[in-house]
Amino acid sequence: MAMRKDAYPANWEEISRRIRYERAGGKCEWCGAPNDTYIRRNRVNPALWELASPEDEPDAQWYRPIKVMLTVHHIGVDKPDGTPGDRHDKLDVRDENLAALCQRCHLFADLDIHIENARQTRRAKREQSAQESGQMRLF
Repeated sequence: MAMRKDAYPANWEEISRRIRYERAGGKCEWCGAPNDTYIRRNRVNPALWELASPEDEPDAQWYRPIKVMLTVHHIGVDKPDGTPGDRHDKLDVRDENLAALCQRCHLFADLDIHIENARQTRRAKREQSAQESGQMRLF
């Protein structure tokens, strides 16, 4: 999904760079995968990885190599005043609310959101298809 730059603070690039490189040292804070390198993940436990070359072939033990791209995830931790955090609030750039994650870890951090969005998209497509065919909705 494309990033909506208007939802982020004006200095987001600076904040993101600081989190990814100064705080996290250019590595995923969850699995340790280094940014801008090729790795391949273990088929049994994808949290395990090894450095790889883009030419490496997948095999029974390892998936195909991927290039690691660090991103910054909004965790949604509660605020100091006790109000609940919101991972959709892209203006909440407190250090404790941000994590430098590789694309795999970021996907898993937001998996519930991705599942719900897919569910809503499928429902909308079904309803549109039913309307186009003249079917009425039962429930």
